[in-house]
Amino acid sequence: MNKKLKFILVISIMLGAFGYLMISGFNNSKTYYMTINEVTASADKGKLGKQNLKVSGKLVGQSVKWDPSKTELKFEMISKDQNEIMPVLYKGVKPDNFNDGIDVIVDGKYTVEQVLLADKVMTKCPSKYEEQK
Repeated sequence: MNKKLKFILVISIMLGAFGYLMISGFNNSKTYYMTINEVTASADKGKLGKQNLKVSGKLVGQSVKWDPSKTELKFEMISKDQNEIMPVLYKGVKPDNFNDGIDVIVDGKYTVEQVLLADKVMTKCPSKYEEQK
């Protein structure tokens, strides 16, 4: 085998490996934005558990259970039309302004037990920061 053919072969292998890593990284980082109603109505719960979801809703204040020793937060979100409730389990620090009725955005995976295992919990700023009319 001559040097030119070896060089082309090595470059081809490197480009193929780079392309594979790019595509697999993109597929693993995809996040689907869904409402609570869409998640709970989905027929294929097993498929939802394999993909990252971003779900928003309002916090049900009396459902919050915070265990600081385990840094575990359990709570429920209610849909905007208040028809569906979704339980959430988050292992991490409780957000500062975690009050009843605040808008919450949760990133995570939906389990077959119908619980959203959260990787990230974010709260929207309360209306007191909005401009007065």
